[in-house]
Amino acid sequence: MSAPLSLRDKQFAFLVGQYGPGLSYADMLQRYLGGGSKSISDLMDAKYPGPGSMNDDYYAALGGSGSLSDKQNANTSGGVAVGSPIDALMATTPFYIGHRGAGDIWPEHTQVGYTGAHDMGMKAIEVSTQISSDGWSFCMHDAGATGLDRTTNGTGDPKTFTRAQLEALVVDVANCGPYWVAQNLKLPDLQTVLTGLLADSTVVFLECKDYSGSAVDTTLSRIQSWFPTKYKTQIIWKSHVSGSYGLGAARAAGMKCWAYIDYPLVAQQVTDALARADYIGIPRYDGGTGLTDAEVDTVISTIGAVKCISWQPIRRSEYAKLLAKGVDGFVSPQGIYALTNTPNRTQDAFASGKWAPGDIPFDSTRNFVLDSGTAWFNNGGVQNPSALLGSFCPVPAICVIEYEMKYDTLPSATSHSGLAFCKVDDQRYQFGLAANPTGGYHIVFRQNGQLQLYKHDPGSGTGTQVGTTLTTPALTTTDWAKVKITISPTEVRIQRTDGTPSAEMITADTSYRGGYIHLSRNHATAESVRFRNIKVT
Repeated sequence: MSAPLSLRDKQFAFLVGQYGPGLSYADMLQRYLGGGSKSISDLMDAKYPGPGSMNDDYYAALGGSGSLSDKQNANTSGGVAVGSPIDALMATTPFYIGHRGAGDIWPEHTQVGYTGAHDMGMKAIEVSTQISSDGWSFCMHDAGATGLDRTTNGTGDPKTFTRAQLEALVVDVANCGPYWVAQNLKLPDLQTVLTGLLADSTVVFLECKDYSGSAVDTTLSRIQSWFPTKYKTQIIWKSHVSGSYGLGAARAAGMKCWAYIDYPLVAQQVTDALARADYIGIPRYDGGTGLTDAEVDTVISTIGAVKCISWQPIRRSEYAKLLAKGVDGFVSPQGIYALTNTPNRTQDAFASGKWAPGDIPFDSTRNFVLDSGTAWFNNGGVQNPSALLGSFCPVPAICVIEYEMKYDTLPSATSHSGLAFCKVDDQRYQFGLAANPTGGYHIVFRQNGQLQLYKHDPGSGTGTQVGTTLTTPALTTTDWAKVKITISPTEVRIQRTDGTPSAEMITADTSYRGGYIHLSRNHATAESVRFRNIKVT
């Protein structure tokens, strides 16, 4: 027995019966409501001023019982009447798109990644596709001569391989944690992926990574054949602005299009994107690369009411900043961390070998890695790096934070690592080398055993010590040092608890509470430091 039609499917079928195929849901609904330049919301208000006044034929097509208000609420977001899933997504501010599934949580462009992002609550998912030498449409991002090298155990250009050869490869990208390398994940079939994602109201941003006319035409022909109505209502054609052929062909097929531009800003790219697409994409990465603040402002003022989507900011603070500038949506690899402002755990997941949503290394060098049940700063990457533990955040204003740390090789006696806490937001943190934009505290735990608490007000780098210096035994390469931070309304208590008796220091400073925590390695030399058993209670 076939599944019952959804409310949207019934609406769409009714309107196609009125106007025939070829128009988008929004265009058909606007015609049905009277056309003109008014918004669907205004037309709806004028045509149907109250429950029970809808035309009998349209009302019946919606199915079920209840008032017009009840029926329209099923297709309303933020008070704006919407039709297709694409309309519903664009009527929401902000909206989030899962970057390559959720590429910081699950290996990118895998079935488990797409499913995980969907089940975590992403209303839209980014999917990249390529075509094998024998015509198979599969999901993968990197193309060209080294397309297989970064994310699989193969090497070479994906389009020169047959389906059988590609299916024999294993996705072994390690940035999501060592657990995933051992899972024998495969490159997924495009039709299978889309069938699963489009089963409900999920929107897919689909990019054919081969911009040639033949690859574009084949991909468009296939999605139209596989999904004769949903390809217009649930799939948005994604392309770099230079992909004029694909954008034009997709628009000619009745699809909505998203064109993304480069950085630094090139004005002609914005002009071309406005001419070729329905939505504009701007680059903005963690660490400040991508368009500058001034360039974002220029784009927003140029495109007017056209929806602007930023790819791929990963921190809540950056979402808030760009939203205030007028950006409407975000392509995020961080899953639930992007969708909520609440913690998703109270104890680290390091032993699982999988990164939790919100646990974010300092930068793209990813020198904060999982290994043997620990998370550690290895010998690479930047000086004085930190790693956000956003999965715990924001922590309660009154709480206890515990962690353990140990060096593989000891640094100099006064070198230190530790934990920053009560940071006001989740911006990147770097002890001593940068004027940190928000305030908070930092535990300085030196190799010689000295334990200190520093306060960082906005604009401070090294901060100011609060309380006394706690003298404890020197750190070793064999024993785990344990630290407990107790935060009350009136004091901060720091304890080293791996000794007998434990040593403690108390300060009455109340400047900062709650917020975000970061692990850090704060010395110029590259001795590796490990952390484990992090808890917030």
